[in-house]
Amino acid sequence: MLKDNKNLTSEQKELLNDMYHSTEASLVTVNEILDLSVFERGQAGKMQHETLDLVSVVDEVRATLKLGAQEKKIKLSKVGDWPDHTYVSGDVAALKRALMNIISNAIKYSRAETTIELSYHREGDKQVVAVRDWGIGIPKSEQAKVLEGYYRARNAVKIQAHGTGLGLWITKLIIEQHGGTLWLESHENKGTTIFVSLPLHARTTDRASLSSS
Repeated sequence: MLKDNKNLTSEQKELLNDMYHSTEASLVTVNEILDLSVFERGQAGKMQHETLDLVSVVDEVRATLKLGAQEKKIKLSKVGDWPDHTYVSGDVAALKRALMNIISNAIKYSRAETTIELSYHREGDKQVVAVRDWGIGIPKSEQAKVLEGYYRARNAVKIQAHGTGLGLWITKLIIEQHGGTLWLESHENKGTTIFVSLPLHARTTDRASLSSS
């Protein structure tokens, strides 16, 4: 509300903007540490396990992050063949958090006026969502480290000094708690693709059988 005040001087606007971004960075840090403490206390097993439409979860996350992407003139596009519905068993809040972490990072480290591509395919009894950006990429020697926690790639630090290096690790833990896997492919200065594989819920298979009969 203060930032939207039309009567502020340029100096006041600059100060408020600095305060806003500092508070935002602190909030991200606190949330990541709280999430980590949940896993360290072994409470992640208390996540809900209900039938979720993965397509709807992806669309909700896209809608949430659309404004932030537009500020950098970045498009969030679903490419390839997506089903109308596909199901997983899991915790909707946790899965949203995981996907938001992945897509937020893609926005953060992408160049302006590029497209972040979200694709989907099946591999046997698994379904894979991939998020591809055309950003700074991750140096090959550091790719394993960013999935281990408390580590940020050196080129990422140059773009944004603040950060715990926990976001992608927590995301990986969430996906693993859902019986899935997370991995990445990246080339420095050419972009990164994050892959999330999750088990197909029986409801997806049942509906596919019905539609083909």
